Amino acid sequence: MDTANAKLAGKTSLECYLAKHIDEAIERHEITVHYQPIIRSLTGKICAFEALARWTDPIYGTITPSVFLGVLEATNQTHKLDLAVVKEVCQTLASRQQQNQPQLPISLNLSRLDFLAGDFFALVEAAMDQYQLPRELLRIEVTENIFAQDKRIESSLKRFQAAGYLVWLDDFGEGSSSLNVLKNHQFEALKIDMRFLAPFSPRAKTIIESAVCMAKKVGIHTIAEGVETKEQADFLTKIGCEKMQGFYFGRPMPLEKALAACEENGIATEANTAGSRIRTAEAYDRGEYLKIFQPIYARRLEETKLENMHFAYYTSATTGINILKGRHLWMRAAACMNDYREIDYGIQLLNHTIYSSAARRQRIQAISQQLHWGSNMLESLLSDLNRNEQQYITHTYLACVSEHAPEEKGRGRLSMWRAYGRKTGVAFVLNPNAIFRPLEPLPLLLSPVEYLTQEQFSAGFDWMLENIERNLAALQQHKPMQVLNYFTDMLMTSLFSIKNPGFVEEREWRFIYKESSQGRLAYDIEVIDGIPQIIYKLPICGPGDEYPGLPLQEALEEIIIGPSQYAEVIRTAYVKLLEEIGIHNATRLVSKSNIPLR
Repeated sequence: MDTANAKLAGKTSLECYLAKHIDEAIERHEITVHYQPIIRSLTGKICAFEALARWTDPIYGTITPSVFLGVLEATNQTHKLDLAVVKEVCQTLASRQQQNQPQLPISLNLSRLDFLAGDFFALVEAAMDQYQLPRELLRIEVTENIFAQDKRIESSLKRFQAAGYLVWLDDFGEGSSSLNVLKNHQFEALKIDMRFLAPFSPRAKTIIESAVCMAKKVGIHTIAEGVETKEQADFLTKIGCEKMQGFYFGRPMPLEKALAACEENGIATEANTAGSRIRTAEAYDRGEYLKIFQPIYARRLEETKLENMHFAYYTSATTGINILKGRHLWMRAAACMNDYREIDYGIQLLNHTIYSSAARRQRIQAISQQLHWGSNMLESLLSDLNRNEQQYITHTYLACVSEHAPEEKGRGRLSMWRAYGRKTGVAFVLNPNAIFRPLEPLPLLLSPVEYLTQEQFSAGFDWMLENIERNLAALQQHKPMQVLNYFTDMLMTSLFSIKNPGFVEEREWRFIYKESSQGRLAYDIEVIDGIPQIIYKLPICGPGDEYPGLPLQEALEEIIIGPSQYAEVIRTAYVKLLEEIGIHNATRLVSKSNIPLR
């Protein structure tokens, strides 16, 4: 009684029908693949999709997955369905690759029966080879119950991982042996199903946060599925869950419909072209938009490259250790920074620039009309700035870096060491060329600090207007609101990065984050100098981390320990911590300043 027919005894007519027609359904393409978006919490953008099978029968219509999956498992036929999904996913990836469309990884589910039915790894490899697809585009999802059946399954999963596929543990916490599975097997990510923790109570939140923290400590990425509300999404972002999936972001649909639905809801895709030659909108945003709307930025960037300048992030030795352990830099509200009043100066310069010249206002109105922004766009923006200045100061967050000249290598800057008084300072010296592109997916803008007179500011503003006029045809190819949003974001960035020439100190750059950005950074509540405040986290990624952030291995040129009688002790601690993170040549990267201690 172990045949498929015997196993159908007592089943309904529908279940018998499904078991007998699976081959025919695959051949006739009655089984299709729908895709549900996976969102990166840091950016609010689509970073992957999950492939899910759907069965539409000419007689019974739409068959729910809970019905057909149960039948196929009972009759040992799930491998047929899953292989059909693999093949369709490969065809979809290949089609997008041929059309030079941005590629996003796709995850799919494999069951224990797939591994027991034969060499399923070889079948997947054959499909990937047929279309010459890179293995990093496919993720394999398995549940913990597969490990209780046959030890051969573990060796099969290791073959997938050795070939370059990422393996995710699905439905973490649903079974009774989740922790044992994590202890005994290697996964790149685990998926926490929010539906198992309904209702969304304080106790459930504590459990979810504990699971995310545990995963981080053992080096496993986290994905929350079943996200259905904004409250859940905001909570997951706050606790540092890296990715999210659920009806709140989008239901499973055919791929093009899923992408269109996300776009309608303001959810963009990450610009991962995987060899595409198309210049994506995101590439245009960060490249040409910056050159057009922030010409001073472009000039300073070129100067930095020509002068072989690096960035230096100065902080205390204690904070530096916390940065490496927590993998993030703090971004503090502009209202809590020493020179937050500079936005007053920036708004003053902008008001005078606009209202002192009728000819300039006419140019702005003409540009606004041609780009469909409305003729009073800038006046409305100025009115908002003047009325809500304190709100902008409170809800805009900054992290500052100094330009680090070649002659400061190995010693740092005396004025910065003195700023820490009796505390020992450290300087993280960073290669700017390794920073800009990895940070593009994040909702951040980077701007140099400029010390400008009214005349210099007005000249720079006119320079920007000339750039817009020269590039009107190109800008008109993009959505008016998209262009306007970048224009206003970059204008606001400039206002937070302008100082009176009387306060010239040093060449400085600022990472700037607005709470209203579409993507969200993780945050904490901290008490600094007796002031409770929100701090946002600019992520730092170590070797093997796949989330966007400041890439430590590629960007870190050196860590300089400031003058201190304990400099060697501190240096030893930093070397050890870098080695634990997985940074190569840690001993070479950490040095002691040769400025004498006084």
